[in-house]
Amino acid sequence: MTMAATPGQLVGQRVRRREDPRLVQGHGTYVDDVKLPGMLHLAFRRSDVAHGIIRSIDTSAAEAMDGVEAIYTGAQIAEMVPPMPVATPFPAPDHHSVAPERVRYVGEPIAVVVATDRYLAADAADAIEVDIEELPAVIDPERAMAGEPTTIYDDFENNLAVPLAPAGTGVGADGSIEDNSALDEAFENADVVISQRMMNQRLVPNAMEPR
Repeated sequence: MTMAATPGQLVGQRVRRREDPRLVQGHGTYVDDVKLPGMLHLAFRRSDVAHGIIRSIDTSAAEAMDGVEAIYTGAQIAEMVPPMPVATPFPAPDHHSVAPERVRYVGEPIAVVVATDRYLAADAADAIEVDIEELPAVIDPERAMAGEPTTIYDDFENNLAVPLAPAGTGVGADGSIEDNSALDEAFENADVVISQRMMNQRLVPNAMEPR
């Protein structure tokens, strides 16, 4: 069965887009445009260091602001919400939505502010004082693979997310070791092999909120 053999109103047809005029004229409605009666706004107090132990969090100044409804630290949230599941067959550490004790990257949430206004929430988040004992950070993946002495998670002996497979093998989607000898043989018998080293920043390609 092919698309050409089963024509329909949409599948296999040229469909004129109807949503473009309102979007290009600025009439699209996104989550940020939604305003509801009694709606509250949330802002995060984030870490400004790459790696460290949270020694103390002082929320008193933020709590005193008129319009601040609630403030939750990572430790408080950890008592209410379990760690987020990681959909991977490989070993993974517990990952909390808000850091309860230790931060592991710049920008990691430390506390959450709930307020009646988005700008008030942001100001209150800035008013939260955090004392972090800074630890050495791991920012070079090659150093991490070469045995970087600083480990990000104490429950793991190193910083490798996925163990390297022995020569001639690879790691399958389920974490098992697969035979890749045919691939190695193809490279060995190829007339030309081009090798290039490239370095790039870490990227997360997220599309704009679809509408």
